[in-house]
Amino acid sequence: MLSSRPTLWAILAVFFASTLSTLWYIYGSNAALPRPLDLTTPLWCPAIDKPSVTTEGSFLPVKDAPITPRFRDTLLPDHGYITAFPHAGWTNDVMGTAHLILLALLTRRTPIIPPYHPSHLPKASGLIRFGEIFDVKKLSAGINIPILEWDDVKNMTDEERNKDPRTRNYWGGEKEEVGCWALWPTQGTATRHRGVSAESVNLDVSWTPVPFGHPVKPHIIDWNLHALAELGFPEGHKAPELIPFPNSAGHQIDPDEQLFCLDFIYFVGLYEGGNEWWRESGMIWHSVARHMHWAPPLRSLAHEFLSSILGIPYISTDPIPPYIAIHVRRNDFKKICHSVAQEECMAPLSAYAKRVAEVREGLRGKGFKNTSEEELKVIVLSDEPRTTPPNDASYPPGSSEKFWKEVDDLGWLWVDHDTWGTVEKYGMWYTVLLEACIQSLGIGFVGTDKSTMSSIAMRRTQEWSGGVGLLVKWGTLNADAHKIRSLMLEDF
Repeated sequence: MLSSRPTLWAILAVFFASTLSTLWYIYGSNAALPRPLDLTTPLWCPAIDKPSVTTEGSFLPVKDAPITPRFRDTLLPDHGYITAFPHAGWTNDVMGTAHLILLALLTRRTPIIPPYHPSHLPKASGLIRFGEIFDVKKLSAGINIPILEWDDVKNMTDEERNKDPRTRNYWGGEKEEVGCWALWPTQGTATRHRGVSAESVNLDVSWTPVPFGHPVKPHIIDWNLHALAELGFPEGHKAPELIPFPNSAGHQIDPDEQLFCLDFIYFVGLYEGGNEWWRESGMIWHSVARHMHWAPPLRSLAHEFLSSILGIPYISTDPIPPYIAIHVRRNDFKKICHSVAQEECMAPLSAYAKRVAEVREGLRGKGFKNTSEEELKVIVLSDEPRTTPPNDASYPPGSSEKFWKEVDDLGWLWVDHDTWGTVEKYGMWYTVLLEACIQSLGIGFVGTDKSTMSSIAMRRTQEWSGGVGLLVKWGTLNADAHKIRSLMLEDF
């Protein structure tokens, strides 16, 4: 009979040799050498240096040191990051943020979320942090990666700039040069990048056009997210074929490897054919956007506002009362009616009333109780002015007053920022933010077709409350005309 002892000793010898070799590799030979960018480890596990620890005990992939005026000083040297610089309408920028986070998931990088710029608001509104609007902790837990913002990695405090509300909390720190990718110059008529908001975090960017254009169909302007993600990996990041645009210092800089940055990523998707936000199977919504809940202070403020509108006591520990929200977008849509008369182009309130009746029926079909007009109130949010603007040909005399009188006649409630003193108490941003919250926190929603603000509010209502949402078509006379039918549960 052969003894197994020599074999056992041989196995143990190999094991100890392998272990010692590995320990020497980790703590010895490579200790003083720079490591290559690591895009393989989980984002929650920074590989080297001591990471920062939040008050909740979670790890952030930044150095545990004071934040300096240079973002480079804060980043872990072998960790990958990604950012972008959207600058469009606020809802579209929110969608761009979701695209950025999905690209972070696809490239195994940590997103650095930029602030939002005012678009439909006066410039004096200033910039606002992502984390003031959305619950970063809840989002991070939902998608299982850490979330950074620019003030987490760069100290932009500047005493002089803080005196001006347009530049408060931003534009400070050291001006840093960096190379980024630009999508916009590959759009047919575009001649430059669309990343001017990079200036707000004091970056002097040299932009390189992405080395590909759009899908085969020329009328589609959406870039493919997977193609963009390839640029965030070593193989896809090879020396670009196109020459970078020089930055303000005249320097041409290739796209950065550690900080994968892009200009404007609203027009992106995973399908050939464009935007997938409104598809039932859309990955952007299911992977990221449904986890973008309102920040607790903003949600509480919306709860208080709703209680005031509905005429009930506000008790912070009570659930938000049920209601149906309507978003009637008219003001800027009038500009694209072209040759169609505005009274025929814009959907009448009767079309919204018909959709409200269908929402009530859909809620009953889902098992919701107390859905009658007396029990389940309707709150209208609209960009229609309270009084008709003088000397504006797009507004027939008395048209705005007529609109709001019809709202009152229907027994619907509406948001009154003047009475509540929203701007005076909280700032101009909160007129938009509170309305976005109110649109999404009810159990029913009726919106305006082709409005991204309406469409995303409808998805939130359906996802967060299990509610019912519908959109009103417009653009021609009777565009939304249809018979009210018995609606099945699967219609919602």
